[in-house]
Amino acid sequence: MEKTHIVKWIHSKVQNGDINNIIDPKLQGDFDINMAWKVVEIAMSCTSTTLEERMTMTDVMVQLKECLDVKESHSVVGDI
Repeated sequence: MEKTHIVKWIHSKVQNGDINNIIDPKLQGDFDINMAWKVVEIAMSCTSTTLEERMTMTDVMVQLKECLDVKESHSVVGDI
């Protein structure tokens, strides 16, 4: 069996628009697909081989915080 580096495997899934096979199946579809794409996008930018394309940890933290803020605001609206 050929071993594939996880970054290459995920990159191929993203290119094919197949994010559902990246997400933990234990979530059983209970996640926001747009949020999942954003988090994968952030993660992929962290693996770039060129410094210019790689996010700083500060940028990663800011963007992940924004994702959480959006999720929390949707949860609050849904509870009203």
